[in-house]
Amino acid sequence: MTAWNIDADTIKLSDSWADVCFITNDRLEEYLREDEKLFVVAAKGLGKTLVLKKKSKLKRDKTEGAVHIPKTELCERLGGAFENVSFGLDEYEKFHTLNQWRTIWTLCIYIVVLNTVRKPLPKKLQPDFEHAYSITSALNVILDNRKLLHVYSREIDATLGDF
Repeated sequence: MTAWNIDADTIKLSDSWADVCFITNDRLEEYLREDEKLFVVAAKGLGKTLVLKKKSKLKRDKTEGAVHIPKTELCERLGGAFENVSFGLDEYEKFHTLNQWRTIWTLCIYIVVLNTVRKPLPKKLQPDFEHAYSITSALNVILDNRKLLHVYSREIDATLGDF
């Protein structure tokens, strides 16, 4: 079942929202208005991506001159990040804790922010992350090189001390 007649994945940053069929109600208008509300939960095909893109577009229009991540997309989809990743049982044991994933997501965010604002990455990270301008690209590198997670984390921690 699909509530929308348009695939949200086809809507780009440069598109005019005047051409997008977007039906709202009071709760949706409230969500779009309030900056603190960032999550949408619904079944597949009910317009979550479309709503997130609309919120992103509204936010970008209100905050002209701000740096938005990702720069060229209204929202980032993480679906492809895990396609080629396979964990052995010993690796699964290391990657099932909340702290481990907190470290991974924190690294992804720091790397993408540093790259986006053109702050140099630590030299040990540059070869792996110099083109990581999205969470997905940083996450792919981390998962592909997960044995280096402690090195990546230590390097970013040292860099953040310079701020």
